[in-house]
Amino acid sequence: MHSQPDSSQWGQCEAGALRIEYSRGVMEQVRAAAVDGFMAARHGGVEVGGVLFGQWDGDSVRITGQLPLPCEHALGPGFKLSEKDEAALAALLAEAAQAGLQAVGWYHSHTRTGLEMGTEDLQIHRRYFPEPWQVALLVRPYRLDDTRACFFVPQPGSGGLLVACGEFAVTPYIGPPPEPLPLPTGLPGAEAELVAAPEPGPAAVPAPAAKGRLRRRWVWLFAAATLLQAGGWMAWTHFSGKVTPLGLKLSEKRGWLLISWDTQSSAVKQAQGAIMEISDGARQTRLELSPLQLREGSVWYSRESERVEVRLRLSRRWRAPLEESALFLGEAPPTPAPSQESGAVEQALRERDELIAEIERLRGELRSQRARNAELEQAIRLLRQRLEIEAARGR
Repeated sequence: MHSQPDSSQWGQCEAGALRIEYSRGVMEQVRAAAVDGFMAARHGGVEVGGVLFGQWDGDSVRITGQLPLPCEHALGPGFKLSEKDEAALAALLAEAAQAGLQAVGWYHSHTRTGLEMGTEDLQIHRRYFPEPWQVALLVRPYRLDDTRACFFVPQPGSGGLLVACGEFAVTPYIGPPPEPLPLPTGLPGAEAELVAAPEPGPAAVPAPAAKGRLRRRWVWLFAAATLLQAGGWMAWTHFSGKVTPLGLKLSEKRGWLLISWDTQSSAVKQAQGAIMEISDGARQTRLELSPLQLREGSVWYSRESERVEVRLRLSRRWRAPLEESALFLGEAPPTPAPSQESGAVEQALRERDELIAEIERLRGELRSQRARNAELEQAIRLLRQRLEIEAARGR
């Protein structure tokens, strides 16, 4: 039997005589995948699933890793496996066993129903996870609330009936990542999590992706192609990644560009930070954005040329970076005609720029203070947990 796990990195629940211990880092990977699928489209998105790996020692199951199972969703947005998906699952289990990995169960998300195992869910479990100690983890993401989850285990003597162990909340976890699995080359789904997508060439146009494989390839999404008669400008967006686009948009007003993105995107909410690169003629600008700045959703930029390219690259914990770019084409920015009042106008513009700079400085200090407060709160929570553990050990 395992020793008492560190509650800051491990969670556990009891299911009769079986104890389930799980890495919070692994649970964060599962939660993030479920939320990404949920946010991938309107009205519930798509459901996702994968295999849980770890150890079983006779009276407890310890979950130490997971591997997603790519689903082509040929039967709809739910996690319903086609013949091709089932063949991939069988191959994944066989090759993982050859690599010395023990499958202790599986997980999948429900985005339109509650935490209840359906008929097809039970069929998958009985067919591929028949051992009495293999578990099923069901995850239910929500748009404005914490993700909920529940483990299911076989009930002895019931002929394969699964019973719930109790529903619990899965909140975003900030901590050390789980140890990487010793995956063999070519294991189904491994490259989707461990290898970042390649950068496209300047003039590269990707070929159409096969159905069900869009999440692994570069996809051109023309999010905006608007030609305005007054301004005469056009903008479009290019997205690379496996989850919901960032909604990067450019809009122009009198020489100023409003660079905005979707703050409701799950990728934006979970990002650890971002780099924004702006190519404006001969002028190159690079901005580092914190998670708090990302949640504001926009920045203003004073352009100098008729062509401006913006690239937004999000960094994500344990996952490949996510990038989206937008291009602006239009007329050269307007220049004021010389007049006797030009000096006053220039002075007013300088004062405006100074005020904008001061506002940004104050906002930056406020963001820094909020970040420090969040770090202190996290440190206090961890300290309390450690004190509780020490007190429990001393009893």
